Amino acid sequence: MKNLLKATLLAIALASTTLACKSDTSNAEPAETTTEQTAPAEEVAPAEEAAPAEEAAPAEEAAPAEEAAPAEEAPPADAPPEGQGQLDDPSLAQMEDLGATGATRCNSNDDCKADEVCFSNSSDPTTPRYCLAGTRGTRKFGEPCDEGVGSLQCDTGICLWYLTPDGERRTCTIPCDENTECPQPLSRCIFGVCNSPTGD
Repeated sequence: MKNLLKATLLAIALASTTLACKSDTSNAEPAETTTEQTAPAEEVAPAEEAAPAEEAAPAEEAAPAEEAAPAEEAPPADAPPEGQGQLDDPSLAQMEDLGATGATRCNSNDDCKADEVCFSNSSDPTTPRYCLAGTRGTRKFGEPCDEGVGSLQCDTGICLWYLTPDGERRTCTIPCDENTECPQPLSRCIFGVCNSPTGD
């Protein structure tokens, strides 16, 4: 009987202990299950846009090469010298008696038609000159002229031969009626043309 009582008391004590433990467990605060939220990572600043590359300045256009000036055409081989006209019939320049052609006599180009030349193949002022079809020269008073073709070089049609201290000379001269019309150095009017003072 005595032993039974001890066993009952022991069982009651164990039961009380178990209830106390359960009570403590139920009253315990639940453990925090959440962790602190991590601070959001700082936003990365967007990379600065690279400045657009400067456009290269357009290359300067090369200046176009200057066109070479066209070469001057060489005059034909049979072209007369500068300032010289031509007879329409060149063979007349070699004819001794131009009067045989029936042409009109003249003293200068002023006595002929515009499309004619007062021509003589001699520089002697006494040799007759005739109006022949052709083009006139452009050389002025005092400019040189050549034997045989002087009438085609002088604008008056008169090429004069005369002597100077330096020798013979042929030059273009002009028609005249008196000495006052004649400039130096051909200051005398002889045979209707301005001639040298000595007449030589």
